[in-house]
Parts: sequence; structure tokens; C-alpha cells
Amino acid sequence: MTWPWIACVTTLALLTAVQGLALIGIITRTTPLLTHLEALLSRPVEPRPHPGTALPHLDLQDSDGRTVPTATLGGQARVLLLANAYCPSCLTLLTRLAQEQGPAPDLPVTLVTAADSLDELRALDLPHWLDILCENDNALSDALQIDSTPLALLFGPDQRVRSTAVPHTPAELRTLATRPAMPGARGGDQHAAIG
Repeated sequence: MTWPWIACVTTLALLTAVQGLALIGIITRTTPLLTHLEALLSRPVEPRPHPGTALPHLDLQDSDGRTVPTATLGGQARVLLLANAYCPSCLTLLTRLAQEQGPAPDLPVTLVTAADSLDELRALDLPHWLDILCENDNALSDALQIDSTPLALLFGPDQRVRSTAVPHTPAELRTLATRPAMPGARGGDQHAAIG
């Protein structure tokens, strides 16, 4: 082997060693950052609003266009189901509710939807026990910081959130609307993601 070849092989070996050391240094320095990032991303996302949040005082409309203040929804525990016809998961849940037509759950359930979903929801022939109210400009969703639907909120008689759930089936919605399952009766408020 001639001296230029020896110089090339030596230089190549040195460059490979330097790159290896640099890579080890980068991995060593980024490992804690990656571990922290993994911990942040692996936390379960809790639906909002959180237990204890009060139902804001807003005006909703019933299916005939009459104003229904949220203050009139108090006095008894109830489930508010926020869903609309333009959300695929919501439409699947509401279609299943319409097909099932089972008996009314223990607690009243009120569907809160966007006004532009009302005609499509009427066509589904939803169960008689599901009251429908419309919100204007997502006022209720915005006030409660809700960023995805369907979302079921269990409110106590004091109009405070007892628990939240993301129902995927009518059975999951019924579970939330069952009186014995109502958290908070003895201080046991909970935050539930069903499914």
C-alpha cells in the first residue's frame, strides 16, 4: 500500500471515529429530553370540563326555537350530551341511539347540538327521552372549554360537573345516566373516559 492510500484510510478511520463520538454525545444529551417528551405524550388526555366546573348561565334554544336558559336545567342531576351531526363519532353514537330506542335512563339526558345540525338530527328519529337543545355559536362548548365531541357531562343538582365521559355506545351513555353510578353523592367526584 502506498502512502496516499494509507493517509486516506487513516483519515477515513478518524472521521468515522469522530462521527461515532459525536453521535454518542448527541444521544447522551437528548436522552433526558426524549424521556421527558415521551412522559408528556403518554399521559392520558382528560376531557374537559373538570369536576366541580359550574354550568355557565347561557341561553339555549329548544327544537321549536324557544329560549331555554341553562339555569332552568338545575334542581336535579342530569346528563348533557354534546354532539352534532357533522362529527362522525357523534353521528355514529346518535344513529345507534335512534336504532336502539331503549327505555329512558334514570337521569334526564339532554342533547346539546349546533343549530345547523338540528334538521339532520330530527331525521334520525332519536329516542323520546332525549331532549334536544341548540347552542348558538358554540357558546356552551366554548364556555366549558370543550374541544372534542361527543362528550357527556354529568351535572349534579347544583349545576356542577360531577364527571365527564366520552361515550362511544348507547350503553356507555346509559351507564353515566344511571342514578347509582352518579359520583359525588358522598364526595366521590370522578373524571371518566369511557371506552
